[in-house]
Amino acid sequence: MIEKLSNYKKQLNSSNIFVINSLRGISALSVCLFHFVYSTYIQDETLRSIFFYGQKGVQVFFIISGIVIPMSLINSNYDYSKLWKFLAVRFARIEPPYLIAVTLGIIYLNVRNFIPSSSNIDVSPSFKDICLHVGYLVPFVEGAQWISKVFWTLSIEFQYYIYLALFMPMGLSSKVYLKVLFFLSLLALPFITNEIYFFPFWASYFSLGIIFVFWIKEKINTPVFLTLFTFYSIIIIFRQGFVDYSIALVSLFVILKFNGFKSKIGEFFGKISYSLYLFHALVGLSFINLMSTRITSPSGKFMVISIAIVASITFSYFAWKIIEKPSQAFSKRLKQKLEL
Repeated sequence: MIEKLSNYKKQLNSSNIFVINSLRGISALSVCLFHFVYSTYIQDETLRSIFFYGQKGVQVFFIISGIVIPMSLINSNYDYSKLWKFLAVRFARIEPPYLIAVTLGIIYLNVRNFIPSSSNIDVSPSFKDICLHVGYLVPFVEGAQWISKVFWTLSIEFQYYIYLALFMPMGLSSKVYLKVLFFLSLLALPFITNEIYFFPFWASYFSLGIIFVFWIKEKINTPVFLTLFTFYSIIIIFRQGFVDYSIALVSLFVILKFNGFKSKIGEFFGKISYSLYLFHALVGLSFINLMSTRITSPSGKFMVISIAIVASITFSYFAWKIIEKPSQAFSKRLKQKLEL
């Protein structure tokens, strides 16, 4: 088994992990379908049970982040002197599309109060809630509400960035005791809280990706990798359950076995995955909610959801082109300028 893993590692270490783009696209689309089918006016239990698992695309995103970000830090020889540079580059990459999504969400929630078919409940965000969105601080303030239900994962991701910024140099240190402390911290974090809206709850999930990268980059050997993998796996099964653990295993297997896989469809959805994740609720769910009292036949519901999917993908493509692509370019220029 160890020899087989080593062969896979050599193959993976010598090429770009193209399949991650397709995984991103599949994950974003699955979350989108979950919200459009399971979370709307579909009552068919068979359909609902099928699309229920679409929400697990979030877990795939966590695994991907557990791989991509540490790999970037290792490639840039990250240390504490680059801490603020790393956070600045991440902000430049993710913040502009997010802030646009927040702004459009504020507009929608206020306009929604004037739509006759909407609920009479005022869902306009408070000024405090709006301010808390800027720093992904909503889960840290009791009673605060996200403008969009999908934003909670962005808070998890940013907490994760801060953790890596502070502790990754320990994992990359040549001193054994610092490496041990780094991996022990990842073991201990899940026991700090049971709240799913904070990074510690998901720490072991991200850890599978982190140790995967450490193993690929030969920062740890195969026996150490397998030992840590076993410990983190036990915690995930205990904390998140076997389904989530299975998703992590399948994701890592696909990345390890099919790392060179490329497809035009996968590349397209991978390219717009962040925008699709950010905007699908605003575009698609808004349309479904608007039509829910007007079109109620099974065929009509199918048509409504189909239009919502097409509209979300189309909007996300233009959002990627107009907002996200420039922010990606700026992030790359900033990375080069800061020598990260």
